[in-house]
Amino acid sequence: MSNFFKCGGTSLATTDQTTLLTAPAQSSFILSSVIISNTTGTGETVNIDFTDSSAGATYNIATALAIGATTKVDLLSSSFVLEEGDSFKATASTGGSIDIVISYLDRYRGG
Repeated sequence: MSNFFKCGGTSLATTDQTTLLTAPAQSSFILSSVIISNTTGTGETVNIDFTDSSAGATYNIATALAIGATTKVDLLSSSFVLEEGDSFKATASTGGSIDIVISYLDRYRGG
């Protein structure tokens, strides 16, 4: 098993749901930080969802989470695990207003 620390970011360009991160085959991700930043001068909201591939279900983590003008929020108060095939998604109230950065540990089981 190999461990890789990673960080990735996404700008939510539209109001369509955007997949931020999906754990591939032979990996699980341990999310340590999800920073949501409002890049505009007006308040915005964002929805965050988690898809559990083994259960075939999507669960809401945050609905209409308010992000003040030019501020940021760290979504997690503790770590969050994505197992193989699970994904983390976001939907912005206004396109081009929200940036999201995720720091995580990739626990790779492959050879």
